[in-house]
Amino acid sequence: MKKATSASRQARIRELLSRQPEVSVADLAQQFGASEMTIRRDLNALEARAQIQRTHGGATLTERMILEFDYRARREANQAAKRAIAAEAYKFVQSGQRLILDTGTTALELAMLLKGGLKLTVITPSLAVASELQHASAVEVILLGGMLREGNPDLTGPLTEHGLEMFAADLAFQGADGIGVDGSIYNSDLRLARVDQIMRR
Repeated sequence: MKKATSASRQARIRELLSRQPEVSVADLAQQFGASEMTIRRDLNALEARAQIQRTHGGATLTERMILEFDYRARREANQAAKRAIAAEAYKFVQSGQRLILDTGTTALELAMLLKGGLKLTVITPSLAVASELQHASAVEVILLGGMLREGNPDLTGPLTEHGLEMFAADLAFQGADGIGVDGSIYNSDLRLARVDQIMRR
């Protein structure tokens, strides 16, 4: 059996740490059929790139990587449902409109559909949405300013809120963490909740 390369071992170590809080040198050596010295070199390389933090006899993820894996997990969760919602939302979009897209991963799915050629203006606090649309020649993108939310490709804060108040839009597309029985929309992050509240005005 062909031995794993250092790059593939390191990728696998990051994957393991996305699912468990800590890994040990001894366990990794056994799993990869490599020496403990080789595993330590892999861990040193990952630590040098600030992707893990060494512990006595093993490693854990850095806080930055935990946040990155959290966003990736949210991005990949329920993708079929998000695409279906985005497809329904797209039916309301007409050429010449000005749209607001929030920071959610469903809005990102909608952004992918907006690259089809309709002439649009998209206002967003989402770096991911802006990046997705950067090469869509028919779409003018207005990226709102603000403070970068750690571990997430989006902007919040007073600058974002003030920026939103400057623009009127034909349609706004928003996600939510939950919906109450009375139709109230909830967001678990107060900073995003404030931005979303202004979007609904």
